[in-house]
Amino acid sequence: PVTSQFDGTYNLAIKPVTDPTSMKASALTDYSEPTDAPKLDAAMQTIGSVDSVVVTTTGSGTYQMHVTVKSPTDAVNGTDLDGSEHLTQLVVKGVPDGVTITSAGWTYYGDDGAGTNTGMWIKTVNEAFTTTNATISDDIKFTVNSGSENLWALNGHTLPISVTAVTQDVAGALTGDETVSTTAATHYLHISYTGEGDAVGW
Repeated sequence: PVTSQFDGTYNLAIKPVTDPTSMKASALTDYSEPTDAPKLDAAMQTIGSVDSVVVTTTGSGTYQMHVTVKSPTDAVNGTDLDGSEHLTQLVVKGVPDGVTITSAGWTYYGDDGAGTNTGMWIKTVNEAFTTTNATISDDIKFTVNSGSENLWALNGHTLPISVTAVTQDVAGALTGDETVSTTAATHYLHISYTGEGDAVGW
């Protein structure tokens, strides 16, 4: 056999692997009203074959949904809580015009490309999953303006609003790929208006 030997430079790239996360399914106990909102109400209803939180709006008001990102999990080693896995973003999709997120830290990015009334809001986060911080939660306030012409055009509709998480493995200067949670925390907004609304703007 013919062999040869030579000097060379080899570059080895090491990249952390981001373990997937999932969202806790929305429950009725995750719904609250920061201030009394008599024209908003929530109940469990079956949508498709899934029991879901449905918020009904008969007028303006603000409601809050508590969302929880579960621990990252490695298929081989199980839960990964060594501090390298980080929550980098929370993403809300499906917010119609006439509804805004009024919690601090959220930015509106327009419709998500899936059609109209698919408003996308993003909150940038930098929080590690650890043994003392195994899950990460956030409270999201949705303010409904029944003076919105768009919401009146959607009267009678039930719209899904979903929350997903983006995570990334960070090991010093090394970063893994950003990964979207395998499930979403979804609730529904049902619009049920009569009369002329109770807010300015329409």
